[in-house]
Amino acid sequence: MLGVSRSAYYAWRERIPSGRESRDTRLAQQIQAILWNHRRRYGARRIAEELADQGEICSPRKVAQLLSLQGLRAPTP
Repeated sequence: MLGVSRSAYYAWRERIPSGRESRDTRLAQQIQAILWNHRRRYGARRIAEELADQGEICSPRKVAQLLSLQGLRAPTP
């Protein structure tokens, strides 16, 4: 049905997420919280600055990538 072998599926399902995946998941949650706390008025640059103030260094490009993966964006005027 999925086009992969049974052993590959179970290996994928049981694997431990990499450090990057774990960090991206944590950052995505923080980004979403910042976006909603500021009533969706912050863009990627301002969210990156807010993360830096919280001690989490992240580039605006990475923030924009994580925003788009979640289907979120700040409304344009």
